[in-house]
Amino acid sequence: MRKHGIVLLLIIALMITSCAPKPSAALDDTSCQAPCWRNISMGMKDTEVISLLNGMKDVEKNTISTGSILKSFWDEEVHWEFTGNHGIYQGICFHNGKVVMMYFEVKGVILSEAIQKYGEPNQVWATKMTLDTTALNIIFMYPEKGICYENLPSWLLFSSSIDTYRIGSSLDVKDIYYFDPSVGMDKYDIGCVWPIDKSLIQPWKGYGDYKVYSAK
Repeated sequence: MRKHGIVLLLIIALMITSCAPKPSAALDDTSCQAPCWRNISMGMKDTEVISLLNGMKDVEKNTISTGSILKSFWDEEVHWEFTGNHGIYQGICFHNGKVVMMYFEVKGVILSEAIQKYGEPNQVWATKMTLDTTALNIIFMYPEKGICYENLPSWLLFSSSIDTYRIGSSLDVKDIYYFDPSVGMDKYDIGCVWPIDKSLIQPWKGYGDYKVYSAK
């Protein structure tokens, strides 16, 4: 009976560990101010980035790889895997061999934690796309700081009549992006990946209801 009890305790411990929030490589960093990350800053050369990644203890060295990327502005991308649970995917994008954007997938991060890290956003971009079902995409933007992050609801709506979305402090954050604010989102398709339609941008007014626009 004692052995069975020990096994049961181990199973429970593993279940708790697997359900625990995962740390965020972006939010946990205190080495420099975003859009800098672990001393990798916008405009840094790709060779310097690779050198810094190779020096990080939690980066799997054999997973660091570079390649071209099908974007009109980005020439190259480097991505890697962490040894811990920082995220499933992350990468750094370059233009003419220099950093212009970084992205991080996050788990277990909520909006209030992101705001505590970065301050309140300046803008909100809330859109819906309807095919057989309706999917929402909510983006929080700091255009002058070079930061934005997304909330992609994990469910699909079966009604296209959704015209408002309530943004609360416990809203999940799915992806965090850092971009070069001197390049900006207006000229190129960078910063939160999607092209931003200026007519759909709403000023941040705190937690509450925001209008949802149809994606163009």
